[in-house]
Amino acid sequence: LSYINNLTFGLIATMTLFAIIVLFSIQRHARITIYKPIRALAHAVDRLRQGERNIELKHNNDELGDVFVNVAHFQQDLQALDDLREQEKAYKQQLERERDKLKIALEDLNLAKDKLVTNEKMASLGALVAGVSHEINTPIGIAVTISSTFESRIKEFMTKANSGEVTMEALEQFEAESLKGLEIMLRSLNKGAELLHSCK
Repeated sequence: LSYINNLTFGLIATMTLFAIIVLFSIQRHARITIYKPIRALAHAVDRLRQGERNIELKHNNDELGDVFVNVAHFQQDLQALDDLREQEKAYKQQLERERDKLKIALEDLNLAKDKLVTNEKMASLGALVAGVSHEINTPIGIAVTISSTFESRIKEFMTKANSGEVTMEALEQFEAESLKGLEIMLRSLNKGAELLHSCK
């Protein structure tokens, strides 16, 4: 009976030791094949969330291996998305630069238009002044010519009158020429006054 008890105790002890070894082996195997890969996967996902896109994902050909493959594909998709965002940012900056160039071009065009309008106004004003000047110059020129002629004729007449050389015929001729000259001068000055009044 003692032998059977010892044998039973030894058998129980052996089975217990074997069970402990098996449990330890299962735990070690689970740590290597499940816990470590899951921890590595969680770390990789965290790095992806922080913006890293060049993570090397090592995996085995098992169920977790499929998850690693999917995460690798996800990483590639994120990289493609990042590239698209960079392209969008570059396009937006390019559009902003083009918008600024168009804005400057529009301002230059408006300045040129204003300058052109001013130049056209000045050209029109110059043409108007030149036309008015020409129109006014004609009657004033006639009046100046007649007045200077009239002045010399008066001096000539006064010289003859002072010397007693004036005849009745010369006096009548001087009167007729003077009245005719004054009439032409008055007509010319009135014409100039009318032109000035119409310019106002």
